[in-house]
Amino acid sequence: MSPKLIRISFSFLFMVALLGVVMRIFPILSVPFTYSNLLHAHSHVAFQGWVYLSFFYIITTTFISRQDIIKNGYKLQFLLTTTVIVGILISFIYQGYGFFSILFSTLFQLMSYWFVARFFIDVKKNTLLNQHSLPVKYIKTGLMLYVLSTLAPWAIGIISAKGLAGSELYHSTIYFFLHFQFNGYFTFAALGILIYHLDNHGKITHTKHFNIFFYLLTASVVPAYFLMLLGMTFRNNILIYASIASIMQLIALVYFAIAILPNIKPFFKQNTRLTKTLILIFVFSFFVKTLLQSISVLTIFQNIAFGNRYIIMSFIHLTLIGFITFSLLVFFKLTNIFKNTTAIKYSLWLIIVGFVFSELFITLHGFGYQTKFSSYLILIFSILMLIGIASILTSLLKK
Repeated sequence: MSPKLIRISFSFLFMVALLGVVMRIFPILSVPFTYSNLLHAHSHVAFQGWVYLSFFYIITTTFISRQDIIKNGYKLQFLLTTTVIVGILISFIYQGYGFFSILFSTLFQLMSYWFVARFFIDVKKNTLLNQHSLPVKYIKTGLMLYVLSTLAPWAIGIISAKGLAGSELYHSTIYFFLHFQFNGYFTFAALGILIYHLDNHGKITHTKHFNIFFYLLTASVVPAYFLMLLGMTFRNNILIYASIASIMQLIALVYFAIAILPNIKPFFKQNTRLTKTLILIFVFSFFVKTLLQSISVLTIFQNIAFGNRYIIMSFIHLTLIGFITFSLLVFFKLTNIFKNTTAIKYSLWLIIVGFVFSELFITLHGFGYQTKFSSYLILIFSILMLIGIASILTSLLKK
């Protein structure tokens, strides 16, 4: 597939950032939009337009042979999915959850099933890959968890039809989707591609520890769902499963640290300070995300984790921007989608600065450390990220 398709992913990222900036303006000025509609559009396009399409491109071009990419219509899949996501964006902005937004979301689900089924068929044909290699195991596991996550949207329709919208069952189903997207598909895809690139830059070592980490992380995914439900009234009934997941994740982090450190040092020597910074944010965000999830099993952290809108927002941004988006930026840089131009360099630094400081001020706001300027500061650093993304998109469009 042509690298020019990445322009589409970045166009959606630009829209996500733009919607984020508009939502930051709400506490400051009157905006002629419905906030909840913008929020739904923002989150759906972040997941489907930016992350899903970016992983679609990276996974396909990395693990499927060029012959099968052309023969089996991956470019057509990509473009059809793009059309559906444009429908999702427009319909959510103008009507929120309604007939058209649900219709386009359903079409997206069906398109994604096509991609997953096609990938599992075609990856077996790629003779250049070891089918039992670490990266392939991560990607396959991630895609299976993706399919598992998509059971939730179907269930939500049934739950809503029975008049249970807003109930704990309804919210548990939404968390099911988010969990198996964030901690399932996104996590395994990002880590699988990271390991692939580490191996590509020099024979990977400590594969035993990477394997143990993989099995621990995989085994913890299902019970870790209960960590997201500890704010529910039935928390005492699921505490044991959440505790098991917490322990498994912490042990997995230890093995990940043992495995990644000796492999990332030589990798750093081959890359620029900018690339190192992107990788550090990516890996650090994964560590912090997993650590915070694990300690949320403790009662002292649950009021913070489940009752504070700004802390929840900070955690989602840590995962979706710090971990996932920076992982994608790293992969695009390593595969020369981004040329080493001055414009790209400064654009990426703007995104880094914007993310770090907006995350800082959102978190401080959550802990009550705020001034009358807090909303303005968060807005300013969100605009910095938007400018950086717009500049990269402009550079890609010139190619």
